[in-house]
Amino acid sequence: FKTAIADANICATFMKFPMGRYSTALIEGRIDGIVFRVPAFKKVLGEAGHMVPEAVISGTALLVSFDPEITSPGVLGTQPIGIRGGTGWTKNIVRNHPNVIESHSYDNLIELLTKKRVKALLINSASAQKFKTELQGTTQTTIGDLSVYVWLRSDLQYRSDEIAEAIRAYKAQGKTFLDPIS
Repeated sequence: FKTAIADANICATFMKFPMGRYSTALIEGRIDGIVFRVPAFKKVLGEAGHMVPEAVISGTALLVSFDPEITSPGVLGTQPIGIRGGTGWTKNIVRNHPNVIESHSYDNLIELLTKKRVKALLINSASAQKFKTELQGTTQTTIGDLSVYVWLRSDLQYRSDEIAEAIRAYKAQGKTFLDPIS
């Protein structure tokens, strides 16, 4: 993202904050924007934030199972579902599910799925693409949008078009924001 912004001649300084402090810093006006947040971030920022309408990374939440009848978490009943630890979107989906298996890696989750230790798993589309071979033959149901965007303070909304154009220009070069930096 730093490269895309610099290529567009947009002056920006990037800072790291502890995860929970970004929104407060933006609301208080101590920072101008936040990168890589989902549309639901509006609930946190309220009127203090404006989402730049061009996705930095487009992605979806997938429910994956070898059983074609499993097309929503609700269909699982008490059967086990696998999630990757530390991913908030998965915890939100399974918060009322009685049988959740949490793992530190997608490698392990996919192994649990192939060995039938879990009936289904939740995975993001970018990670699912990396495991295309292992997930061959599965039913993959899109259950949510995980695209991420840049959020600006509302009073800086006028900068939105220029940032969106920088993102589009970077993508037009055939690059993605998931590529390794070279």
